[in-house]
Amino acid sequence: MHTIYGILLNVEKAHSTANMKTSLTALPQSTLKSAPTTTCLALYIYLTVYPPPLFHPYKKRGSLCHICEDQFEVSGAESEEYSKTMTTHTTQMVNEKALTLLLGNIVESEVDAIANAANSSLMGGGGVDGAIHRAAGPGILDECRIIGRCRTGNAVATSAGKLKARYIFHAVGPVYHGRDDDAQLLRSAYQRCLELADERHIKSLAFPSISTGIYGYPVNAAAPIALSTVKKHLQTATTLELVQFVLFDQHTYDAYVSALQDLSTQ
Repeated sequence: MHTIYGILLNVEKAHSTANMKTSLTALPQSTLKSAPTTTCLALYIYLTVYPPPLFHPYKKRGSLCHICEDQFEVSGAESEEYSKTMTTHTTQMVNEKALTLLLGNIVESEVDAIANAANSSLMGGGGVDGAIHRAAGPGILDECRIIGRCRTGNAVATSAGKLKARYIFHAVGPVYHGRDDDAQLLRSAYQRCLELADERHIKSLAFPSISTGIYGYPVNAAAPIALSTVKKHLQTATTLELVQFVLFDQHTYDAYVSALQDLSTQ
């Protein structure tokens, strides 16, 4: 059984963006009652939001899941959690395993392992790397110091500190130079994380978009590499049942959705 982590909001009445935000922030504490659980790997439900202060949890069922149509139990969540919710997703099944794209914050992922877009020093940095280190706590940096450095195209594992995950896989992608080996190194960084997952018999793994931030890799070029590497691995005898790409902004999410659609037609 997996905890439902993402919650999609179905706004039945016409709200402006501002009104929708007001509705979410006005929710009373612990409005929902029972812990959400489902066997569905997509892990999503619809909620119905009305203008504040009225909130009607799960007034009607919304069939968003692309994997099954199980009924969902609605759950207890406090209003501040909605600001962290991953609210957009796309799921594709690969060899009876789920490949999911999410728009959200990777540090909130409820998976066995989270991949970190690290630098070769493993000493933390900006963007996703810094966010993961801050959320996990200082003990992760201590583990990284013991490991030392990590070469480009490789990944190393540490514990996950305060995160909900069990492991962090620190993957070092390439700084983009437009050279032939850029794609090979990027693919290798993803592949090494997948191998680390299998070595630890992990069932769920979340990736950010490696190298597309300060390292300058064009997301439209990086997304097909990332997705094709994961899809190929899911077609093997892997322990993984769910792989997520948790993407921080709409532009990156849209690029990954487009790349996944293109790969599906090939």
